[in-house]
Amino acid sequence: MEALTLETTETQYRLSVDKEAIDPDVFYDVVERLRVEVLAQKMNTDEADLMQLADEIKSGWWQRNQEWVMEKIRQYEASQAPES
Repeated sequence: MEALTLETTETQYRLSVDKEAIDPDVFYDVVERLRVEVLAQKMNTDEADLMQLADEIKSGWWQRNQEWVMEKIRQYEASQAPES
């Protein structure tokens, strides 16, 4: 199987992604971005509402990834500490 396969029908796009080709968190971020795009196209809204939606999305990302990010920072800081 190829890493990405796109099929089109009269009414749909079908995207298949090899699970071994992409990190699950990245995949779910892409799916979330597509959901937001679909909602944004359906909405009749102004830029302020879209900016609020963007803030909510970023907040959700941070909630899902905060522990991972903080662990990476701790690892980096530990690797930069002078040896005793």
